[in-house]
Amino acid sequence: MTLNEGVGDENGSWTPLYLAPEVFEGHTPTAQSDVYALGILLYQVLSGQIGRPMASGWEQAIADPLLQDDIRQATNGDPARRLSSAAELAARLRSIEVRRQRAADQAEREASAERLHATLARAKARRPFVLALISVLIVSVGIALWHRQVAVRASNEARIELERASAITRFVTEDLIGSSNPLVSAKGAEANLKEVLLAARTRIGQHFSGHASAEASVRLSLATLFNTIDLFPEAEQEARQALALIDSDSRSTKRESLQARSLLVSVLSKLGKHDEAATELIPLSAIATQYPSAESRYLVASAKGSYLITSGDYAGAAGELTAAVDALGKIQPINQVLLDSLRLNLITCLALSGADADAKAIADSLIAEASKRHDDGELTVALAKMAVVRAYGEDHASVGRLLAEAQPIIVERLGDNHSRHLQLLGELLGLSLRQGKLEDGIQYAEKLHARVRAKNGDAHPLTYVTLSNWGLLLYEAGQLEQAAPPLREACKRLAAITGINSPRTQICQQSLASVELELGNSTAAGALIDGLDAQTLETSRTTGLWQATIDAMRGIALQQAGDIALQQAGDAAAARALLAPALDQLASEEDLDAPGRLYVLAHEALIKLQ
Repeated sequence: MTLNEGVGDENGSWTPLYLAPEVFEGHTPTAQSDVYALGILLYQVLSGQIGRPMASGWEQAIADPLLQDDIRQATNGDPARRLSSAAELAARLRSIEVRRQRAADQAEREASAERLHATLARAKARRPFVLALISVLIVSVGIALWHRQVAVRASNEARIELERASAITRFVTEDLIGSSNPLVSAKGAEANLKEVLLAARTRIGQHFSGHASAEASVRLSLATLFNTIDLFPEAEQEARQALALIDSDSRSTKRESLQARSLLVSVLSKLGKHDEAATELIPLSAIATQYPSAESRYLVASAKGSYLITSGDYAGAAGELTAAVDALGKIQPINQVLLDSLRLNLITCLALSGADADAKAIADSLIAEASKRHDDGELTVALAKMAVVRAYGEDHASVGRLLAEAQPIIVERLGDNHSRHLQLLGELLGLSLRQGKLEDGIQYAEKLHARVRAKNGDAHPLTYVTLSNWGLLLYEAGQLEQAAPPLREACKRLAAITGINSPRTQICQQSLASVELELGNSTAAGALIDGLDAQTLETSRTTGLWQATIDAMRGIALQQAGDIALQQAGDAAAARALLAPALDQLASEEDLDAPGRLYVLAHEALIKLQ
């Protein structure tokens, strides 16, 4: 018997792109740490590279040299050389038009002086060639007219981009970090990034009237940030608004549509809105098919991976995540943050789908790489250790060691209530069950369910996955009357949220059927057993024994029904035909010195039939 999957997931939710280097090194965040985050955000929204970290050559995406300089000074890796405060960054951005005009005036003065010098030099040498130049001039006029038309078109495009950049700059200056943001005005340096973003988002519409492309970029960037810090409802709202703007703007590209839809699928999956996520996957896949590229493959595969993870189909998710890692490695090989996040989820899915050797190989490789990085790879190492624990099976000592090493780092860097730490608590719960420390496990399960419910609400599947886990621990501890209500509630809600045939619902129903059998409710148990599918259960946790488990449960139900009907010969024969081979298969995995409750019940049922 194994516990359900952990409670964390996802793509891009584990470590922010916006943390300053000194924060990664463990130092206390300062105002300059916030300046660093704002500089990264300014780069992303101006360049349109949502979710991409700054790397060598980033300046190529920012045409304005003054904005390049502002971003460079806001994101300096040395806090002593960085802009001292958000107010200083805001002042620079507010004065950008004045600075731009000064730079243009200075450039014009220098150019005029250079032209005068060149004119005087040419005047001495050109007299013999005046007549020849007149004929050349006639040709040049025609060429100049053509170039002027090209220049006008280019000027119009540049004007549109300048207006877009100016609108984004005003938003960042006046609302994100400026005095018109009431939160910043009230709290000053005490306002954290989460509060600033939540306050600023209410004013986006005021700044981008007539600038759909710019508004979409800002909203998509905010959605990415909210997704990173576990504000999933806010992330969904911003992603939907960004997608609506992109779809309504004739100048939008298919690439922008793919980016927005991919993020929306991921967020909907994390919120447990599986039907909506599945609906959004249809146009995402269709657009990607029309515009094939490595980037479109990455966006589709990562979205499908998120959807399958939160559906409990870990084998399917592993295949999609493998494709996503391969595609991202081709288009953004330096995007270490996203690559790490995908590999971490891949490790977890491989371990949960029974590919233990592959999970360990990728985990070992990632840990070795992260340990050697010049920047701080300690968090990545901790997350990799947590991700791989399921691949260690019954090696309880290794599992306990890895979780003990990972927990303090994850709590320190991400917080006690972050989804990754809740996932780790789920792994500690599973370890307690496998070690037979059921009382410890029950306490873990009750607390974990309360925390997940408080964080995600009553409409989220993880709330009922943790409720199911709690019921399973009570069952294994022999508290059958206490185990039945939470398992019944969990099965009902998971069926409503994820579907009767989803892996998570199937796992819950298998646990509930076991309880009903021990309570002697063979009719209720039989209905549950008839709805189980071994292949679906295998996608959630690969054991090769799910069919044997189902056969054993069906045999127990038949034996119980036979007892009630004074051992009807047909039922007894059918029960023996199911139980004997099922027990032979299950014995290969059972600790026969301390067998699980279902194995014991099946063995007792077979003895009664002989």
